[in-house]
Amino acid sequence: MKITITTIFFILTTIYANAQSFKEVFVMKDDANVENILKRFDTGYENCGTDLFSVGSLAQLIISRKLDDNTFVVVLSKNNSGANMAEINKYYCISKASLDNYFKRKAKPQIGILTVPFKFRIDPIKVMAGNTVGPFIGKKFYHQNGTSSTLLTFASLTNVPLNDLNASVPETKWGLGLGTGYVWTIAENFQTGIITGIDLFEGVESWPYKFQPWLSLSIGYSFTSTKKEEQTLNLAR
Repeated sequence: MKITITTIFFILTTIYANAQSFKEVFVMKDDANVENILKRFDTGYENCGTDLFSVGSLAQLIISRKLDDNTFVVVLSKNNSGANMAEINKYYCISKASLDNYFKRKAKPQIGILTVPFKFRIDPIKVMAGNTVGPFIGKKFYHQNGTSSTLLTFASLTNVPLNDLNASVPETKWGLGLGTGYVWTIAENFQTGIITGIDLFEGVESWPYKFQPWLSLSIGYSFTSTKKEEQTLNLAR
């Protein structure tokens, strides 16, 4: 069990580290060219030029940063060729209105860190400290009311209490937590969700809960966190 837990956690942690290179890509909503919606961004003067450029049906862009409340700096990773078409791998300015009207997010895995504040165990009934932190991967859904939700699966490092934590010397064991959940993000720092999983560790077969799943519910607590870059990109919504 010890080798299995270490190996699985190492693999998933490696996947999480590599997945940090994923970029949030926006693609065209319709199969048509759109003229004069981009302006060249001057990296030296940090402002938008006056010349206008077009995008084609194949256009894909990545947001670099938010310039002001109504403008984003973007990089084109794909575009059609032709007269007055914007060049790939160049910086441009796009208005929030144009981004909303002509582009949509391209589906990509949601990657981040999951923390579980507590675990509710059923037989026997007991609430225990979560002591669970680890990477998750999931699919994010954007809703019309401005909120988002994530269906996720995770593997985490967990410290399982084997006796009463009020004991003079609480006994705990390190192990691997595996599970799934659904988290609804109402605001940047406000989430509600349900997480369930199992804990695996050496000697789990003789533990009273054995392989029973645990449950964690929360309103207001942030189960998940993602990298800073993605939180910035959410401003484009």
